[in-house]
Parts: sequence; structure tokens; C-alpha cells
Amino acid sequence: MISEEIRIVKDGETLRTLESYMGNKANQMNQILKKQNEVLNAWKTLNLSISGKELILKSLVQSRALFLATVNRMPKDIQKRMEKQMKDFIWNDKKATMNWKEVSQPREIGGLNMPNIETRIEAQIIWLKKYLAPKNERPDWAYVVDQIIFNNLQKTPKIAKENKISWIFQLWNKTGKKDTIPKFVNEMIKVDRKYKVEYDILEAGPKPRKLLPIWHHIGIEDNYSWNKKLVTCLRKEHKIVETGRLEEFTKGNSTHWFCKRLAKKIIDKITEHLRPGKEIN
Repeated sequence: MISEEIRIVKDGETLRTLESYMGNKANQMNQILKKQNEVLNAWKTLNLSISGKELILKSLVQSRALFLATVNRMPKDIQKRMEKQMKDFIWNDKKATMNWKEVSQPREIGGLNMPNIETRIEAQIIWLKKYLAPKNERPDWAYVVDQIIFNNLQKTPKIAKENKISWIFQLWNKTGKKDTIPKFVNEMIKVDRKYKVEYDILEAGPKPRKLLPIWHHIGIEDNYSWNKKLVTCLRKEHKIVETGRLEEFTKGNSTHWFCKRLAKKIIDKITEHLRPGKEIN
């Protein structure tokens, strides 16, 4: 028996918890817009200055929107409706005298310094930040995302299963059909590509460069060399995964001359500042 004090949320209904709205087949964002509209309507009656409106939008609207966007996500239509609420608040429900792009610019360059929800949501890059966290801080869902991305890679060039080590540390991050990837993963990838987020080493010692995966190396643009038979030999027979290990192989006494020659070619293809043997002055 279920206690009468326990409420079971039906499809289409929402449950507010931790300042967010949850529910199956429910439009949680409508609840948020309704609440936001009530707050703004209450402040409209006080005839605030532009600076006062800026303070209200940043403290009571933008902060709430950013928090909820990390929990519920924010569809484009909701974002536009939220921006309209903000515009109506700024201009007292009258026609705007400045376009939104100018309104959100800093005062130093002629704007009103009002919050831009889209820019702020992208700037946070919440999911991407957590996804790229160091191994000891990485959440469990990040490893699930790895597998989702692995399973939805574009068909060409073919990526060997053993070469799929890290989406961000290698150059094979082009995915196939979007409808097979969860929405938040697509958003994360979209932000990553828009701002060209990538792992790079500018002035690091040789150790980090040696630890980078050699296959689909971030410093080698040629993506069609990795399916050669000799690469398979280097990976399977010689157990080479990291850049430093490949460099050691080129200096060793292996009798596999063809493999050794290819290894040297691969090392030479790496952009100079990422080469394992390069010394930093």
C-alpha cells in the first residue's frame, strides 16, 4: 500500500524539487516562464531606472535561467520567450528603441549591459566542463557519453575500435546522424565545435606530450593513415598506444623495418610543439 501522503506525479504534471521542475511528458519550462513573468510584473510597478532593471534581470532572471538550464536544458523557443519577457520589462511593454544585440553590449561601447541568456548559457558550457574534467574528478555519466559518441561516429574514415580512446584527445570527433545522440550530448558537441574547444600543450615538458594517444593524434591532421596494415601491426604486435611509446620504438632495435619506418613518418607528421622529443627552451 502507498501512503496517502505520497504524491505520484502523472504524465504531463510537474514536481518542483531543488528549485527545479521534473516530470514525464511535462513542459517544465512553461512553469518557469510563468513564475518569471510574475516576478517581473511585480517589479514593473516600481518604475525602476535602467540600472535598476539591469540588476533585477541579472539577479532574479538570469541567475534562475542559468541554474534551470543546467537541470532542465533550455529549448530555443523557451529562450526566445524568456528574452521577450526581458525586453518587455526593459521597455515597459512598448516597442524597443534598441535591438537586443546592442542592449546586451557593455556600456563602454554603447550598450545597456543587459544579460544575454544565449551567450551566458553557452559561456557556462556546464556539461562540457564536467565532461573534460580530470580522470579523478570525472563523473560517471561522462564515460557513458564516451560510448554514445564512439557508437555514433561518422562512417568515413573508418575508425578502428581499438583507436577510440578519447574524443577530446584525438581527431576523430565527427559524429554521424544526430537523431541517434541524446540532445544534451549534441549541445555539448555543438558548443565544443563552435568555440573550438580542444586539448593543447603550449609550453609543457615532454611527459604530457608522450602520454597523448598516438592514433588520430591531435597534432596530425591526416585522418586517413590510421587504417593501414602496418598501423595495425604497431598497435597489436608492438602494443603501441601512446606517442612516447612510438618514439621509443623508432629508436629501438626492432627488426620490423617497415613498421619502424612508418613510425618515424608518423612522428614527423606531428605538429612541432606536440612532438615528444622537442625540448622547451
